[in-house]
Amino acid sequence: MNNLAQEKKWEVLRTEYLLQLPYCTIRKDTCKTLRGHITDYYVWESMDIAEIVALTPENKVIMQRQYRHPHQEWLWQLPAGTFEKNETAEKMIRRELAEETGYSVEKLILLDQCYPSLAHMPQKQYFFLGLEARETTQKHLDDAEDLTVHLVDFQEALAWLVQGKIYSLSMKYALMLAKEYCARVS
Repeated sequence: MNNLAQEKKWEVLRTEYLLQLPYCTIRKDTCKTLRGHITDYYVWESMDIAEIVALTPENKVIMQRQYRHPHQEWLWQLPAGTFEKNETAEKMIRRELAEETGYSVEKLILLDQCYPSLAHMPQKQYFFLGLEARETTQKHLDDAEDLTVHLVDFQEALAWLVQGKIYSLSMKYALMLAKEYCARVS
């Protein structure tokens, strides 16, 4: 294909929603490709999400140990969440950090934004670094959230990346981005 063809899009002939849940939907688009083929394409629609590496003045990372039912395990993770209506990424991550941990940050830096899956999810994910994190309020957990908050030395958390203590790919990426940012500015 030439460069002009790369700017064209598939024609969506029909859309059918196969599953609609509070946090995601699965739809089937019947499409006509650029080469004229008719194909069914399945798309998992999910809300955009954000995650934060929040550092205290003592260089501790605010981490959570949370029960995750799909795995039936307590797993390490960073504060993260989904957007409410008309909420910016910055406002959302500040809200989630406060609700899940009781902490707020003085400075918020967007480290990256990406698509977790190019093939089947139009979801966007934001990664933040928060500096000067301090406990400022009480936690306000959702009914489906069981978690404990821990302050972990940043260097120890980075060591966990190679020790197999962290299973979340997005958490690994967030910690590596934070490490790189901190190395550049120090």
